[in-house]
Amino acid sequence: MISFYPDGFLLAAAQLALTDFWMRRRGESLRRRLRILAWGAYGWLLLALVVFPLPVDCGSPGSNIEWILSRVNLRPFFYGEQPIPRAVAADILGNLLLTLPAGAALGFSNLSKRSITAWAGLMGIWLEGMQLAISLGLGCAYRAVDINDMLLNAAGVWLGAGLVRLARRKMALRRSADSPSDPGE
Repeated sequence: MISFYPDGFLLAAAQLALTDFWMRRRGESLRRRLRILAWGAYGWLLLALVVFPLPVDCGSPGSNIEWILSRVNLRPFFYGEQPIPRAVAADILGNLLLTLPAGAALGFSNLSKRSITAWAGLMGIWLEGMQLAISLGLGCAYRAVDINDMLLNAAGVWLGAGLVRLARRKMALRRSADSPSDPGE
């Protein structure tokens, strides 16, 4: 198995350090640098969690395509014939938490609800599509590709954006309630 740590971690740290150095030389503000570096770190974290560890020997690529595609679950809300065990509940929570930060970042933006919905769908499709593409490229289904994961990843984006927007709305209401009703007072 090829692990993300230590080589991938060192590559990520070097890339983030070089990005910060380059942005500092360009005179970027600290706020902008932190925002871009946070997105970069989140991207590396997604890569580490969604792609790694990679199997070393799966046979010849393309030899197991039918087996790989037979392991793709396209039935929403189907987790096998048994009731939802703890492992499935942990998987559900993990998929929601995986994309919650992306949704929170989108919640701070000025994007419309429709745009956030589009980003949520794209995020879910991208993560599961990447796993399928790597499985097909390696010739083995090292990760399960599941419509439920895609839906939960999208739900995590919506949840993150919704929580941020709800918090912003509550703060705006609190500010308006704390301000005097007559500005001349």
